[in-house]
This record gives sequence, structure tokens and C-alpha cells, in this order.
Amino acid sequence: MPTSITTRPWRRALPALCLLALSSPLLAAEFIINTTADAPDTNPGDGQCTGFGLPPSARCSLRAAIMEANAQGGTHLIGLPDGDYILDEAGIDEDQAVTGDLDIRADITIVNGSAALPFIGQQVGDRLFEVHPTASLTLQHVGLGGGEALNGARPFGGAVLVWYAADLQIERSYLFGNRASKGGAVHVWGDASIVDSALEFNFLVDPAPDDDNQGSAIAVERTIFAPAQLGLVRSSLSDNGEVEFNGNLVPNSYALLVEDGAKAQIYNTSIIDNTRGIWVRSASQLDMGQSTIANNRSFGLRFDHNPDNPDPRLTVLFTVIAGNGGVAQCRSASAFFLNPNLTQLDVSDHANAATDASCGFVGNSDVALDGWPFHPQPMQQDLTRYYLPVPDRGLVDAGGPTCLGPDDQRNAPKPVNGSGQAQALCDIGAIEFDPQTDPGLPDQLLSDGFED
Repeated sequence: MPTSITTRPWRRALPALCLLALSSPLLAAEFIINTTADAPDTNPGDGQCTGFGLPPSARCSLRAAIMEANAQGGTHLIGLPDGDYILDEAGIDEDQAVTGDLDIRADITIVNGSAALPFIGQQVGDRLFEVHPTASLTLQHVGLGGGEALNGARPFGGAVLVWYAADLQIERSYLFGNRASKGGAVHVWGDASIVDSALEFNFLVDPAPDDDNQGSAIAVERTIFAPAQLGLVRSSLSDNGEVEFNGNLVPNSYALLVEDGAKAQIYNTSIIDNTRGIWVRSASQLDMGQSTIANNRSFGLRFDHNPDNPDPRLTVLFTVIAGNGGVAQCRSASAFFLNPNLTQLDVSDHANAATDASCGFVGNSDVALDGWPFHPQPMQQDLTRYYLPVPDRGLVDAGGPTCLGPDDQRNAPKPVNGSGQAQALCDIGAIEFDPQTDPGLPDQLLSDGFED
């Protein structure tokens, strides 16, 4: 195992990122939502959550609570019980949360502490949340679905749009069925952290699709005002991509787009079963570790290098890229293969694995896979989805004794002795195989070339 893996600065920053994403202000609940109705606040700034036209016993709507928090400024906590919260106040491009999406202009945490997952949806052709500059939004254990950003001045981020100098944290949440012209679920011009969450069945719609319309799940792009960055930890992006909607769709869309000098850190995450995986372009940076990119219909990873920038812009460690369609697992702007000799790439000899040489995993600690290394069907842990590695197929105990982190996507400890050898070794990818709890494959599947 090369020592460079254990000394890389971005790796030391990941625990801090995780702690930041998982921590929340210790606040007394300022507003408890007691109605699923969508109604604006009667008098923003009076300290009362009173949805217009609602009965005294059930006046605190989600929209009213957000309007009141915005009017007061500062930091606020909103308790959201289980239920379906459908936004039906029509009026896009209104920026005070009175109509359309829920505009965030303060530091707001929306939390649900029950076992059930409350659902926030949209009925009037708008996104769900817009986080404005200098504001922050934390979502804990919620579902966001049906958001739409196809019209108006900013057709980005079907569920959430994050402005420059704004902050978004999503924890233990499920984003599904959202659509936009760019950033099907989330569009980030500021900072975003997504932890223990799943983004599924989000897609792009545009009457004139082209390469500018990307990020069927997430799009991250720097602006002239401030950098943009994404942290994606113990999460999954799956089944995002081509969906026909009113006769229009964007073909060949990547689930995650990182562009214009933005930065993304991906850790213990699965990018699976999408139309395409990840596209990094325009001098942007991707640091990825202990992750899985598998079974996307076309390329798993595309990295368009910047020959004028000598600094490494792509770092990949303990990651598997396998079973993706198209002519290769990885590609770049000028060819279908990533050149491992490019100074912008730091991918070789870092305990990575792939089913062809296109990703540049050609070092002594890397693994050239011979076929599909997982169970045939994806599995699910809480909200997130993943592919479980199979022993003796190239991933289990193939990463060496020093792991990139102490746990896997499922929060299970690593390393675990998955091959029966004397020493516990790390697995490659987002999931650490545990023979005590994870199923093996029937003998006939191991012998009949199931990987085809």
C-alpha cells in the first residue's frame, strides 16, 4: 500500500467534513408544524407562526414558519412531524417564500426525529427550496419529491437551489422524482453537504438538450462571486437520468456534474444504475475515496483535464468502477480513455479497481477486475442503495491493511476479514463485506459467468 494514501491532505479533512455535516445547533424548537396545509404567514416578524386562513388549532404551516424565521433572521429550528406537505401556493420567481418555492433567508434547520419520513412535495410547477446568499438550510430526515425547475428565471435545482455564499446540509433524507433543466434534484453555487442520503429517479428536462444540461441528480458550479463545493458522504445516487417528460428529455446525462472550478469530495458513496455516472470539467476538482461507480448505462467517470493547470485535479482512492456501459468505464474530453500520465490525475497505485484500463488504475496496489464483482442486484441499507461485493471476485480484502476510513457506506466497521485469511484487510469500494452478516452467492452463480 503506497504511503501517499495515508498522508493526503483531503483525506485528513474528511472526518471534519463528516462531523460538520452530522452536527446541528443545539436549539430549543422555535416552531412545531401542526398542519400539512400550505399557507403564508399572516404577519411575518411578529414572532407567531400563523398561516393565513387556518384555524387556531392548526395554524403553524411549514411556509409560515419559514417566513417568520426569515423575518426574524438569525438561527431557527423547525420541527416537522410525519405527513405530506404539498406546496400549492402558485407563483414562481417570488423570493420571500410567500408563493412557489420555500425561500430560505436565515439559518434554518428542519428536523424530523420520528421513524417515519415526512414528505415535502410541489404541486404548482416550482422547486421546493431556494437557499439565498448568506443563508443556510439543514434538512434532517425528510423526503423531497416532485420539485420542478423548468420555467422562470432560474431553471436549476428541482428540489433545492443553493446560491453563492449559501450553505445546504442534507442528512438521512431521500430526494426523488425531482426535475430541472440542470441539477435535477440539487444545484449548488455555494456549499452543500449530503450525508446518509439517497437521490433517486431525478432527471433533466429541456426542449433543446445539449452538454450544458447535466447533473440529473446534482450539479455543482463555481460562480464569479464565490467557489462552490460539495461533500457527498455515505450516500447513493441511483436511477437518475433519462426520463421522458412532456415529450422532452436530456439524453446521456451524468448523475453528478462538477464544473467551472468547483470542488467535490465523495466518500463511502455509491453512484449506480444511472444513465451515466460523474462528469468533472472546466478545471474542477474531484477527490473520491472508498466509493463505487457501477452499472451505469454509459461511462462511469468522465474527467476533462485542463492541460494549463499543473495541480492534480482528480484523486481516486479505494474506489471501484465496474460494469458501466459504453466503450469504456472512464473517458476524457479528447479520447475515450483517461491517460494515467497526465499531471492532473492522481489515480494510479491507490488500491482502486476497474474492469478495464481506461480509468488509469495501473499501479501495483490496483486491481484489474475480470467481470462483475458484485451480487447481481443492488441492496438497500436504510435509505441508501449499494452493490454488495462478492468474495474471490477482486474487491474483498484487496485494499491492504490500512483503510481510508474506519467505516463503510453502511456505517459498518472496516477492515473485516472477508476472505478467511489471517489478517483483516480493507475491501475496495463503498461496502466492506462481512461474512458474518452478508450473504454469499450460490455456487451456480459463481460458476456460470453471471458477470455477463
